[in-house]
Parts: sequence; C-alpha cells; structure tokens
Amino acid sequence: MRFIALFNLKESADQSKIAEVVNRRADFDHPVQLVEEFYTPNRAPAVIAVYETEDANQLVLNSLAWMDAFDIQVIPVVGWQEGLDTLRQ
Repeated sequence: MRFIALFNLKESADQSKIAEVVNRRADFDHPVQLVEEFYTPNRAPAVIAVYETEDANQLVLNSLAWMDAFDIQVIPVVGWQEGLDTLRQ
C-alpha cells in the first residue's frame, strides 16, 4: 500500500531544532520504503513524504522517530487510475 505522510513542524521547533532535524533526516534509515519526499517553505506541512509498505505498523515506528519536532498525519492513498476504477465500481 502507498501512504502520504504530512510532517507539520511543532510550534516549539525553533531554528536550531529545524537544523538538527534536517541533519537527522539526511541519515535516517526508514523502516518502510520511502518513494519520494518533498520539502516546502511552510511549517505545515514542512515535509510531504510518500511511503510504500504492506505493514502499516511500520509507519508508526517511522513516525515515532520524529515526534519531537513534527505532528505527523499519515493518509493511505491510491493512484488516480486505481481510484477512478474503484469509484466506477
């Protein structure tokens, strides 16, 4: 399954925390397959990540690593063709 994760910076995250998080993310070994990741100039969402996994529980482990700096929302998604086919049925 594919998931989108929206990483919203916590209000308490100052510039030094943001710098720390950027360095941690560069070396982070994701417990799920990271398909793509986007950074925005916003605090919410600051990061948009696309993951693939058959074990959604691994997404919890992935999120726990970032709870000090982000509020994270994980949303299951499907591609447009699969979504269109599902809606037609």
